[in-house]
Amino acid sequence: MGLLFVGDDRAEEHHDVELQDQTGRVLGRAKLPEGVAGITRLHAMIGEHVGEDDEPTQVVVGIETDRGGCWVQALIAAGYQIYAVNPFQVARCRERHSVSGGKSDTRDAHTLADMVRTDRHQLRPVAGDSVEAEAVKVVTRAHKTLIWEHTRHILRLRHALREFFPAALAAFDDLTAPDALQLLGAAPDPVSAGRLTKAQITAAIKRARRRNIAEKAQAIQAALHAEQLGQPAVVTAAYGATVRAQVAILNTLNAEIQNMEEQVEAHFGKHPDAEIYLSQPGLGVILGARVLAEFGDDKNRYADAKARKNYAGTSPITRQSGKKKSVLARYVHNDRLIDALNRQAFSALHASPGARAYYDRLRARGIGHQAALRQLGNRLVGILHGCLKTATAYDEATAWAHHQQEGAVGIAVAASVQAVAVGAPWPPTNRGVRRPPDQRGQGQDRDHAVPEALHRERGIPTAYEPRVGNIGLDTNGRIRQAAPVAIDTTGKFWRGDNFTDLADYLREYQPGGYPVARVKEMICQQCGGKTFAVLADDESGCAQVRCLACGDLVLIADSADYWQDADPGECACPCGGEAFQVAVGFALRTDGDVRWASVALRCAQDGTLGVYTDWKIDYSPTDHLLIGAT
Repeated sequence: MGLLFVGDDRAEEHHDVELQDQTGRVLGRAKLPEGVAGITRLHAMIGEHVGEDDEPTQVVVGIETDRGGCWVQALIAAGYQIYAVNPFQVARCRERHSVSGGKSDTRDAHTLADMVRTDRHQLRPVAGDSVEAEAVKVVTRAHKTLIWEHTRHILRLRHALREFFPAALAAFDDLTAPDALQLLGAAPDPVSAGRLTKAQITAAIKRARRRNIAEKAQAIQAALHAEQLGQPAVVTAAYGATVRAQVAILNTLNAEIQNMEEQVEAHFGKHPDAEIYLSQPGLGVILGARVLAEFGDDKNRYADAKARKNYAGTSPITRQSGKKKSVLARYVHNDRLIDALNRQAFSALHASPGARAYYDRLRARGIGHQAALRQLGNRLVGILHGCLKTATAYDEATAWAHHQQEGAVGIAVAASVQAVAVGAPWPPTNRGVRRPPDQRGQGQDRDHAVPEALHRERGIPTAYEPRVGNIGLDTNGRIRQAAPVAIDTTGKFWRGDNFTDLADYLREYQPGGYPVARVKEMICQQCGGKTFAVLADDESGCAQVRCLACGDLVLIADSADYWQDADPGECACPCGGEAFQVAVGFALRTDGDVRWASVALRCAQDGTLGVYTDWKIDYSPTDHLLIGAT
């Protein structure tokens, strides 16, 4: 199939476009007007370079936004493949080819064409959402925008009253209430407010259907008649006009918000996924519609739950360099979506016992309210993804079964462990083989030295540099430090006979550069087995074991908090063995809290010892991690 690449730098009234072939040769440039004339010229421009043979040609378009209205819809209708590129990505890509800082629309069109030609595998194609989902998006965004505008005008009204009429703020504790707006519209300044009778105030409160009418009327009248500082008469009259205008705007916004809410309910109710969204804890019609609108309904848009969480902005990002590693909240996200998900997480605390228990466990670990809500929201996004993928409604028992099992088993396997649903694939599909152990250095670099032939056999890069640590070989190949007596150091990889050798090796190894003070042997809580298959992710800092006797799955230490966002691989010994005895080590701070966690394995086939993954623990208290460790 032939390929043509189009870069489209969009402005309000025109489009700068560039057409390239597969080699990057520029076939044409043009400045096209917005509308039918422009799209017609673009089709003609592309048609001039489509071959006359029977081979089909795919047109790939890069544009800085997918909110191009009719223009983008016309490109989609023509069968073109559209990639919506973030403007920040375009700016960074432009700097790859020029350091002068120059910028032009023509250059941006060239950059966009280059990006979709060379890097489209890194870009996100425009989702193929249904027209029902697009309609929901239009009305929900309009509804939310009106609410934001309402909030802005309330703040403007409050600011104006504070400047010249502070008694009104004392009289009306809620400026959004209908009675407050009615009375401020009728008496927007201190003089006219002082002339309001108790009967007028009472009538306004009755129309607003408020309780304790007499008491409220008395309190409002007393506050309006109280002495206060004021502005000159001319300034007061000017402020009064602004208050009357703000009240009129707020009354209009209130009516339109109500009308748009009815539109949201009508459009959302017609969508085939509405019942699944409404079954989620914390989601009603309005929040459910917002989440649907921002996620879209393209079944192929999110490859897995991790991709949906990353798009939502609820999953953390990891920054790691040398010994320093931090896990942070994402600050680049869809504001409308993250707002809806935060509200869902808060509401789920009352609607879902499982969500409440998960939140409480996070708070017990010293995590703040907002961070705990964000992690709960991240978990709820994963649950929503599973429900949409299987076309099933939310079920409380299914959604939180693994967390309930965690509470039943207790945190007794060197950490707060989390049992994973029985029947999950092992290992997960599309996962690589974990690198064999490195016995030459410390765990902070997380690169493992293994025979080059084994790398080639398993398709693993061979560019990992040996590391120098507390045991093993130095850069000249000499023994740096004597190993424990029982450990066999004669071969390329050191070997041990039992768990004692594995624990001694872990203590000498000092993952992260810190002495290991406590070690826990992993023993299956279901059958007492001591041999496991192991999945680990160095970057996220987490690991999971599967008992080879009964199949029980357990997450190590605090891995449960990061597992859904991890990209684990199966641990493998250089001999090819994938059955291990497992030790979990903990380095401690001076106050006794855990500083560093590490996972050491002894191959059941030939006894090879190695530390496969380790990670920093940057919170406290951590007493729950040390249960069962000696």
